[in-house]
Amino acid sequence: MTPSKGSQRDEPSSRRTDRHPSAHHTELRFTEGAIDDLVALQKKNRPALEWAMKKFLLIERNPEAGAPLGGGLHGYRKLTVGDRDWRIVWRVTFDDTGKLIVDIGEIWAVGARKDSEVYTEMRRRVATLPEGPQTKTFEEVLALLEASLTKKRRTAPSHPTTDDTLAPAWLLDDLVNLAGYVRSDVEALTERQAMSAWVAYRSR
Repeated sequence: MTPSKGSQRDEPSSRRTDRHPSAHHTELRFTEGAIDDLVALQKKNRPALEWAMKKFLLIERNPEAGAPLGGGLHGYRKLTVGDRDWRIVWRVTFDDTGKLIVDIGEIWAVGARKDSEVYTEMRRRVATLPEGPQTKTFEEVLALLEASLTKKRRTAPSHPTTDDTLAPAWLLDDLVNLAGYVRSDVEALTERQAMSAWVAYRSR
C-alpha cells in the first residue's frame, strides 16, 4: 500500500521518528535495495562510491544532515553526492530500548538524479516496503564490498599487471584521521588491504 501524501508508513511500536532528548548515538543501517545500489556503484562508478562513503560518515555524525523531502517521501532526507548528479536518500528513526536511545540512519537509495530516477525508485521501494525491513550495518556493508572486490580480482582474466590498485586518498585519510593509523604505514596499502583495515577498525 502506498503511503498517503505527507505521511509516513506506520512504524513498528519500537520505532519512532521524533527525536528523544537522550539520543546520542547514530548507527547507519542499509536496506537490501541500498546495498544493491552500492554494489552497482562499485562496479560502474567508483568515484561516486567514494563520494557516497564520505557522505555516510557525515550522516553518521549528523543523521539530520542534508535537506528534507516532501510528498510521497515525507520523512526522508537527501544529500548530494559527487558532481551533484547523485543523491543519497535516507530516513531517521529512533530505537527506544528503554535506557538507551539509538539514532538510526537508514540509507535507502544511492542513485542518479537525472529525470528524478532515484526519487521514482524510492517511491516504489517505500510502496512495497515490509514492516521492519531487513537491514545491514555499515560494517557489514563494508565487508560485503570488500568481499566483492576480492572476488572480482580473483576471477579477473590473468595477465601481467601490478599487484593491486593503491587505496584511494579518501580511504587513507579516514584510516589516519578516524582510525588513528600512521600515514606512512597506510600510504603503500592496496585498496583491498585498506578496506580490510577499515572494516577491522569499524568492527572494534
